Amino acid sequence: MVKFQAVAQRMKQLSERVGSHLYAALSSREKREVWPQASFLRQLEKELREENYLKRPLNELPVVVFDVETTGFFPEQGDRILSIGAVRAVGQHILEEDSLYTLVRSDVSIPREVSQLTGITEDDLASAPVLADVLTQFFNFIGTDLLAAHHAGHEKAFMQQAVREMGGRSFQHRIVDTSFLVRIVDPALKQSSLEVCCSLYNIKPENRHHALGDALLAARL
Repeated sequence: MVKFQAVAQRMKQLSERVGSHLYAALSSREKREVWPQASFLRQLEKELREENYLKRPLNELPVVVFDVETTGFFPEQGDRILSIGAVRAVGQHILEEDSLYTLVRSDVSIPREVSQLTGITEDDLASAPVLADVLTQFFNFIGTDLLAAHHAGHEKAFMQQAVREMGGRSFQHRIVDTSFLVRIVDPALKQSSLEVCCSLYNIKPENRHHALGDALLAARL
C-alpha cells in the first residue's frame, strides 16, 4: 500500500507540476515505476499474440481507426505527438459516438507551419495531459482491436517511439494502411493522399489535419 501511494503521488507530481520535459529525462526503470500501464501493455502483447483476426468475419471485425498530429515526421530525431484521434468501427458501421480525442503536452516547440496547419498552439498544450496519461487512455480505448490509419507508417513510428520512451516494451498492434487498400483496388493510382483517396469515393474531405477528423475520414474510406 505504501509503495502504491508513493507511485500515485509521483504520477500526480509528474502530470501536474514537473511536466513532460522532466518525465522524458527519467530512466527506463523509473518510467516503468511511474507508468503502471507498462504491465498492462505486456498483457496486451500476450493477448495480441493469441488474437487471430483472419478467423473473424469482416462484418464482425472491430477496428479502431486512428490518426496522430505531430511536430514533424521524425520521432527518432525528437519530433513529438501533439494530438491523437481514434474512432471505432465494426464491419461497415462507424461508431462515431465511440471515439477518443486528446491533445498531448509537449516539451518541443510547435513549428509555425504545423500550428497553422493543425490549429494547435502551445497555449492549447499547456493544460493537456502528459504522454504517459494519453498512452494509458489510448491503450485502454483500443484494447486488442485491429488498428487502421492512412499512411500508417507515420502513426506506427510515433507510437513505437512513444511506448519506448515510457519504458514499455514495444508497440505490437497490427495496423492496416488504408492507402495500401486503395492501391490494391486501384493499382493505377499514382497519388494516395487522404484527399485524393476520399475523392475517389465521394467522401468530402472535411476537418482535415485534425486527429479525430482525419481518423473519421480514414474510417469512411
